[in-house]
Amino acid sequence: MVKAEDFNQFILNTMYDIIECKDIRSASALHAYTSFLNKKTIRYDYIPLYLKIFKTNNRYTIDALLSGHVPQNFFDFIRVPNIYVLKHIFEIMAQFQKNTLYHQTQKVFFGFLKRVYRSAGEGFRIYAVTIADVNNLGKFLDEGKTQNNQLNRDILDILFFFTELDEDHENGTEKGSIARHASRIRSDFFDQKRSLKQSMTDVFLQKSADEGPGISPEGVFFD
Repeated sequence: MVKAEDFNQFILNTMYDIIECKDIRSASALHAYTSFLNKKTIRYDYIPLYLKIFKTNNRYTIDALLSGHVPQNFFDFIRVPNIYVLKHIFEIMAQFQKNTLYHQTQKVFFGFLKRVYRSAGEGFRIYAVTIADVNNLGKFLDEGKTQNNQLNRDILDILFFFTELDEDHENGTEKGSIARHASRIRSDFFDQKRSLKQSMTDVFLQKSADEGPGISPEGVFFD
C-alpha cells in the first residue's frame, strides 16, 4: 500500500519535472495543464505557480495562461502587493538577457510594477529595489524603438516613479542612489548622443543568440 506522503511526493516530483519544461513531453504536459489552469478562476494561492510558469519563458505555455486576459492587468487581483511577488519578478527579470524574456511576460510584470511603484515611497517600503534591480528593469529598454513603444513607455514610467524616491534630496541615502540611477538610465535613453552603456555595464546589456519561443508542445505552433 502506497503511503499518502509518498504519493504526494510523487505528485510534487512529477510537477517539478513538468515545470522544468526541458523536452517535448514536459512542454506538452505543461501546456495542457496551463490551458486547464486558464479556465479556472485566478486565485491568490496560485501566485507561486503563475510565477513558475512565467519563469519557464515558454511562449506557448505563457500564451495559454494569458489567453483571454489583458497581460498588463493579469496581477490586478493582488490587491495588497507583497515582497514575495516583487522579489520573484525582479529575480526572473535578472535571469534573462535583454532580448530573451517573452514580451507578454514583460507586459504582466511591468503592469504590476507600475501599479506598485506609482507611489514610489509606498512601493519601496514593500520591496526596496536595489541598483541591480533597476538595471535589470532598464536593460529591457529597446534603443532601436522610440519612447512611444509600449514596453519602452512602461519601463520609462517605472523608472520615473523611482526618480521620485529622491524628492527629499536626501543625498547619500539608498533611496537617493536608486532615484539618481533611474534618472541616469532615462537620460541615456532619451539622449541620442548617449546610450544605455553609459549607465549600465555590458553584463546587463548582453544579448543572447537564442531568442526562440521555447520547446513546442505537440500539435502547437508559434506564429
